[in-house]
Amino acid sequence: MIDLANFFLGTGIALLIALIGWSEKFSGPSKEIMELERKFISQFELKKKKVLPALRAAKEKFTFMEQIDSIIEIAENEKLEGKDIHTIEMIEDLNGRRRLLEAGYNGRYLIVISLILMCFSFGSVVLYFSLSMELVPYFLGCIAVSLIFQLLIKNREDNFIMLMNEAYDNFG
Repeated sequence: MIDLANFFLGTGIALLIALIGWSEKFSGPSKEIMELERKFISQFELKKKKVLPALRAAKEKFTFMEQIDSIIEIAENEKLEGKDIHTIEMIEDLNGRRRLLEAGYNGRYLIVISLILMCFSFGSVVLYFSLSMELVPYFLGCIAVSLIFQLLIKNREDNFIMLMNEAYDNFG
């Protein structure tokens, strides 16, 4: 009985440490996209304020006229070629996928917090009451649901990274 309590409490502590380690992961996609945007803007000598409504239309709220002005600014640039216009579409798509990925990260964060609370609760219940093996199926079920969710987020993350690499390859 004490071993099971130690298992639950130890798992809760391990998940808490993992959660602290994941905190860096939340800002990653935004930094990568912003770096790609900066590289694009500097290479073609575009004005950042004018171009952002076209690049971030999926992320931030811009008026219709700001988006039209941004598209005109990009279209009038003589340095841009066809593949560079494709890069603009990819950056906009990356911004949309980033939002989905960050929503998944937030879901992952909440699931890990709930698993931590569950581990500490189960550990306390096993330690102070005579329940021991009755809680194990619930715990394993929660772990299974968490792992499935983690795999879905990993798949979304892999797709994002693949598209990000493609954007860097196209942009060059």
